[in-house]
Amino acid sequence: MFVRVTILLFLLSLFVVGEKTTVTMRVYSSRENPQWYLEGPERVKFLSFADPLVGKEQHDCNRFASTLGYTGFEIRDPSLPKCLYVANNKEVETILLASYIKMRTRSNDDLNNILQVADHVAEVIQSGVVTELYTEFQNIPLSANEIIRGPDNVTRYNPDKWNKDITALRYNNCYNYATDVRTDTFAQPGKGSGSEYKSSTCTETWPASIRDGLTPLEKVCPTKEHPSVGHYVSLVIWPHQDFHWYRKDLDGFWSHKPGSTPVRNYDSSQQKILNPDKANIKPYT
Repeated sequence: MFVRVTILLFLLSLFVVGEKTTVTMRVYSSRENPQWYLEGPERVKFLSFADPLVGKEQHDCNRFASTLGYTGFEIRDPSLPKCLYVANNKEVETILLASYIKMRTRSNDDLNNILQVADHVAEVIQSGVVTELYTEFQNIPLSANEIIRGPDNVTRYNPDKWNKDITALRYNNCYNYATDVRTDTFAQPGKGSGSEYKSSTCTETWPASIRDGLTPLEKVCPTKEHPSVGHYVSLVIWPHQDFHWYRKDLDGFWSHKPGSTPVRNYDSSQQKILNPDKANIKPYT
């Protein structure tokens, strides 16, 4: 009887008017990830499933996956001691995916786009993801309107520059990294030049990046080892969903930074990237 009363009191304590669970799906590389809220009975029911995960290292939000596309959910709630990372838990992930579909459907979003993401997420939930815990962060945010531009030459692979500063890691995406420009704003092609791309297609994103100052080359992997000025970058597309950028470093390998996750120089199969055209970059093409 005591146990039943304790559980009842726990559930009632969660049911506070106005409190919400914030859910973020880790799925995009260039765009802000989808975010929505759980409230009322839906929130209480979900937190009863999430409670056993609290405090376990595999559910720390500083744990990141090594693949592109969907890599888990981040959960934030006033009742939780800190952000909760949910991956490799089919039951809880399936509940969250259903709430994502419900949210997108209510927003009258294009059904094909909803299903494209949902099908991809469902497939990854079944197979699981490989994750790694990152620690020992510093935190040196930029001041207002400050931008840090790298030198206009071939970049050196130095992941700690981006991975060890929590602000640089969380608020700079693949476009920031590929162009070696830190803005702490999730930079978007064309925004800096006053005319942002309108859709995640090559015909929109490619010209927008040129307006930002990138020099167009052939749409295949360059045969020359390095350019005389600047460095090579490569654009790949997840049609109508997202895009992703790579850069070629001095060591001859291509590296990248998927969204707010760490920099790496390997693909989704953990193979170093000599040619993005031949790498495992799913769901991008």
